[in-house]
Amino acid sequence: MVMTSPWKMVILLLIIVIMAGPLSVVAQQCPLTVVPVSDAQVKTLRDSRMQLAVDLLRSVVSQDPTQNVFLSPYSIFSAFQLLFFASSGRSEEIVRKLLHIPDNLTKNYVVGIYALEREQNERNRNTTNKYELDSASKIYVQQDMGIRDCVKDIFSNEYSSVDLKHHLEYTREKINEWIERQTRNMIMDCIPAGFLDSSTSLLLVNAVYFKGLWKSSFMKEFTFLDDFHMADGSKKETKMMHKTDFFRYVNYFKHGVNGLELPYKGDNISMFIILPQKNHETAIQDLLKSLTYDRLEKILSQILDRPLREMYVTIPKFKIEKKYDLLPILKDFGADELLEFVNLSSLLKTAENQKVNKAIHSAKIAVDEEGTEAGAVTEVQAENSIKKFPV
Repeated sequence: MVMTSPWKMVILLLIIVIMAGPLSVVAQQCPLTVVPVSDAQVKTLRDSRMQLAVDLLRSVVSQDPTQNVFLSPYSIFSAFQLLFFASSGRSEEIVRKLLHIPDNLTKNYVVGIYALEREQNERNRNTTNKYELDSASKIYVQQDMGIRDCVKDIFSNEYSSVDLKHHLEYTREKINEWIERQTRNMIMDCIPAGFLDSSTSLLLVNAVYFKGLWKSSFMKEFTFLDDFHMADGSKKETKMMHKTDFFRYVNYFKHGVNGLELPYKGDNISMFIILPQKNHETAIQDLLKSLTYDRLEKILSQILDRPLREMYVTIPKFKIEKKYDLLPILKDFGADELLEFVNLSSLLKTAENQKVNKAIHSAKIAVDEEGTEAGAVTEVQAENSIKKFPV
């Protein structure tokens, strides 16, 4: 999770699980197969997620620089990763580029990493941890679509056949109930009436939930109203939490930022606050324009390499809820061809003309004296297309 700037907050729910280990082959003679993966391959996909995170930050902030931003790059990556698994040909190439998945990481390796992380998520649900971190995906398919049996086997937990032609409202309610369970009721009524219709053939959904307690909590008696500096230079009176304790902090002059780590209980997950050192109205935009994946990695490494030192820290107590239409972002990333045609032949038994017609992202976060609770959902929808492109 990354927070930047005293003028506004730009927060990312970055959930990255790093694992390695062999898995058995689930299906034969199938476009998709679960294969063993190495530590290096897992790291490669983690790097791809981080690169998408930086892209999303720049794109969303550039669309409206004055607004707070909260989103989950992990959830967005996970939903479009399902589209990557389902797609073939030119469509697969477009999604691969969108997600920064290098050519040497074959689709089956990505499936192997997905299966490995799914297994880890299942273990986490059955283990008592000091924090909750959960991610789950669903593949809702119109029941008269011919789905490959091998894909059903690989994604047996995710796959669900639905009847959108005759039971549209019932299906919408059931999907919303699943989302509410996965996000512990943080994201309610995520799919509004009218979002789905009888032409919907496929809905890919990912839901992420996080709840963590500060390793060293803030005292409520030291929370009081104070000035919070907005992106446009104005001030807003906000509840600010105050604490003196030992933290990792860096003045990184090379990249013009200050960085702070706020660890959660469990010691392997933290919030990082990154502030531009220059104090002017466009400081955030300037920082994001120069931000790359490599620079973000270096900033985080610099923070983690610092020894603990006693500091007086002030951060806002806040709640943010956001909803984003991802179609403009797809166009910004050069993936607009998917909105005209998407080849889903890795999922479907027979070639059918489809297109991505809707993609939305909902996210909510609450930060208080005890810790952080956050949830996010990404939905990618496909429907029949009248156009047919070379595959």
